[in-house]
Amino acid sequence: MDAYRYYIDRIQRLKDARAEAQKEIEEYKRTKEQEFNAFQATVSLRSFYERYTVLLIPWSMLELPLHLKLR
Repeated sequence: MDAYRYYIDRIQRLKDARAEAQKEIEEYKRTKEQEFNAFQATVSLRSFYERYTVLLIPWSMLELPLHLKLR
């Protein structure tokens, strides 16, 4: 009977360890997804501003070539 009880306890410990490991894996995945989403947001904002910064400069600050100046 003792051997059977030991076997059952061992199986339960293995199941508990597997469940705990799965929880840790899911938590790790969640944190990495959050980090990736934060990184992706900064990169997409940076590329947006790099792409459209020229459009935000007022025309009065730009010096046009002589042949394009208005008369």
